[in-house]
Amino acid sequence: MKFNPFGKKYKFKQDVLISNFPSYFYKPISNWLFGVLESGNVIFQSNRYGSYGVYYANSKFIDKFQITFRELFPQKFDELVSFIIQEQDRTTNFLAFCLQNFSNSYQALELEKILSEGGSAYEVIQVDKKTSEYEKGGHDLAERVSPIVKKESEKALSENEILQSAWVYCYSQNPDYEKTVSRSCDFLEGFLGKLYFPKDPKPQLTKFVYAFESNPEKLTYKGESIVVPKSNLTSLLREASNIRGQHTKGKGRKPTKQEAEFILHTTIYIWNLHKK
Repeated sequence: MKFNPFGKKYKFKQDVLISNFPSYFYKPISNWLFGVLESGNVIFQSNRYGSYGVYYANSKFIDKFQITFRELFPQKFDELVSFIIQEQDRTTNFLAFCLQNFSNSYQALELEKILSEGGSAYEVIQVDKKTSEYEKGGHDLAERVSPIVKKESEKALSENEILQSAWVYCYSQNPDYEKTVSRSCDFLEGFLGKLYFPKDPKPQLTKFVYAFESNPEKLTYKGESIVVPKSNLTSLLREASNIRGQHTKGKGRKPTKQEAEFILHTTIYIWNLHKK
């Protein structure tokens, strides 16, 4: 049974997310890291006199982190966790590294439960759909998206690798909005091209806009009697084409997060309208 808090104090709003890691995260994250790193044979229990029962990270693991992050990391596990969680960027990068290299699907879900219930602005996402539940890797840390938005996007993302890739580029730890825009537009051109212009060897958004403006009745989609006039949909395609044109790789300025999100969610919206 899901816990239903009594009174207002412990009823937290889902839309208020925390980007840092307050003290209540320390023990759950420490326990998660211990389980993941122990299963990866990264930490060991010392049997030396005076330190029996104390856990350490192996030297090879620590050396890799010190070179990667250009910082000195403690080798004693408790001190290592304290050092990691001191700083937000260090925490997110360490969690992401563990998800990418040591965590299986069950462990990834365990971390997501910790983060979601704690109101974290970060979430665990699966970036490799081919990874089995017991394989390590295949997950990453990303910016948490509104549950409503995510629910509306789930089907489109699960059925289309290009869209999934665009989503990861948009919300990952190191977003690439240029790739979000290009992947989303590439998907739109391929998807709409097959539906409306199957004989066109080189479908383009600008061609779609011109064709749909010239002949609006060519557009057919779910709820077309509600989403009217059809020029509303064409306007979305025009705006997506304009944004892409301003940010063609090697030219102009780079797209903003707002522009990348607009094109990504416009693409998902159009896919949903056409999916039978």
